[in-house]
Amino acid sequence: APAPALAAPSESAAPIRAAATPPRGSAAARPGPAGARSDGGRSTPRTQNPAALDGEAAMLREANRALTAGDADAALAQLRRHAQRYPDGVLAQDREALRVLATCAKGRADEAARLRDGFLKRWPTSVHAARVRAACGETSTP
Repeated sequence: APAPALAAPSESAAPIRAAATPPRGSAAARPGPAGARSDGGRSTPRTQNPAALDGEAAMLREANRALTAGDADAALAQLRRHAQRYPDGVLAQDREALRVLATCAKGRADEAARLRDGFLKRWPTSVHAARVRAACGETSTP
């Protein structure tokens, strides 16, 4: 049976663009040194280019479609291309969650467990955390 995939990013880019644009007056909206982050470097830098964000979303939709269709190899290949093109993209968290699921679908449980543990360490409160925890039949991490 095909692996359960993440909900695909919306076909409409409008909600994604809105999420990528910080509110006026917020710390993220204020100019600062290039690449500077106020979070101590714990999160992924955000892409501010709407066209790049559209490209990211399209690539992840394609990976999600492949995974849903049971083609984990195609999903993983698309996720590798996404990581090469958008290593610090807005949707990196979504990409890494999909990578855990696709790796499980390939039957590589040990590798998937390492990816899962790394994901949960980096994004413990992610909206994808429960699904990532359940990947490969695991319900918790040590």
